Amino acid sequence: MALKIGYLMMVCWLIYVVYSIQHVDAWNDDNRVAIAIFLASAGLVIFPFYFVSIYLFGELRKRMQR
Repeated sequence: MALKIGYLMMVCWLIYVVYSIQHVDAWNDDNRVAIAIFLASAGLVIFPFYFVSIYLFGELRKRMQR
């Protein structure tokens, strides 16, 4: 279940990044470009950490059951 939620969040994040790249010119006046760049770079850090932690938690759980 955790992986499905992660995949859903990642797809939403990718849609937002693609949307923000297409509308950079319209957002330049409101300084929303900085927010879009921050969210894009934060996603590059958060999602790998999330999936690795889910994997490690699953491995730890398997070892604890043995």
